[in-house]
Amino acid sequence: MTGRVFGVSLMLRPRRHNGRRVRRKQQLTIVYWKGERFWLGKLLEHPEIMTQGETLEELEQNLKDAYLMMVMEDVPENYQTKEIAL
Repeated sequence: MTGRVFGVSLMLRPRRHNGRRVRRKQQLTIVYWKGERFWLGKLLEHPEIMTQGETLEELEQNLKDAYLMMVMEDVPENYQTKEIAL
């Protein structure tokens, strides 16, 4: 791999999934670098999630999408949501 490695916070904004609004107030850290052709990156908290983008903005969006797909992968379409206090 070529390029330097940087860290930056990735804020996950509320989004719709199957017509429902999914709240995400979590901040994650991305580690990214410039490859020969694309920007490459992964989530520091979930290193199994890695993707690429032609721009840094595209890389950030691809990481958000990959995270959401991982989190929602086994959830059926008729799911419900409820906020709880920790």
